[in-house]
Amino acid sequence: MSATLDELKKTVLAARQAAQKGHIEKAVELQETAVASLRHLPEDEETLAIRSVLLHNLAGYYQDAGHFAAAVTALEEVVAIDRQIDHPDLAQDQQALAQARQLAAMTSAELSALERQAEQAAVRLTSMSQGEQEATRANILQTAMRALAHDVRDAAITARKNGASTGTLAARVEIALAQIRDEDALGKEREALVNYFESVVSILRDQPPQTIPPAYAQDIEAILSS
Repeated sequence: MSATLDELKKTVLAARQAAQKGHIEKAVELQETAVASLRHLPEDEETLAIRSVLLHNLAGYYQDAGHFAAAVTALEEVVAIDRQIDHPDLAQDQQALAQARQLAAMTSAELSALERQAEQAAVRLTSMSQGEQEATRANILQTAMRALAHDVRDAAITARKNGASTGTLAARVEIALAQIRDEDALGKEREALVNYFESVVSILRDQPPQTIPPAYAQDIEAILSS
């Protein structure tokens, strides 16, 4: 599984890089390959948890590419997996599925209106200086990553308190960790996030955390105390 996971990380990273460069169809193709590779493995809880993550990301690429029905299908499988393994992200994934269904049901006129709103936001962004644009993107990304960090903390606490399998959650965190390591826009924040996620994975695998970043010391302590 470890060798397969390493290959998955490379494929998922390549898909993300393609999406960042605007090559959405290539991102879809690579992410589909990653999902397909998991379907050949035994469906244990850890493998299913990883597939759920990859399908969720694939749904996002589908939506970016305008394949709204495919996004719904992918998220339906995500929700089904969440129910099967009793995953704590079920409510969030159900909400994402509901939103995807709304998007898929929109008329061409409604979709055009959404595109115009996105274009207007892009115009506002491009009117900024390069420094302002970079700062805006970095702030948005850092806010999203910190929210993810807190979600991971809460999921880890819940899993440990309920005696649930922490290996599946560790596998999902490792997928996110691979993406964070490649995110240059995070700047100095990246190292702290990487160390935090590595510490969480260690705890979930019943190993002592190595480097605990001060910014996330309370989060780690909360997990260890659960």
